[in-house]
Amino acid sequence: MKVQLRELKRQLIPVEEVSHLAAELGSAIRKVLTRLHRIAPSLEGHPVEMIETRLKEEEDEVLKQLHPSPSAHQGQP
Repeated sequence: MKVQLRELKRQLIPVEEVSHLAAELGSAIRKVLTRLHRIAPSLEGHPVEMIETRLKEEEDEVLKQLHPSPSAHQGQP
């Protein structure tokens, strides 16, 4: 999101910041996959609807954690 805003404002982004953002994204992806893999065995044999609901709940929880509160970035452009 910050990258898009700066692009729209025609601001340059330091390589270090892009590297940091890419590392955060990679970490977030690994976190999602790991959590889904950990719960998968416990879902075996359950109805498809229950499995879909449980996976969606897990996905929503991870997404909430990935979106920091606005106060976490105060003072940053």
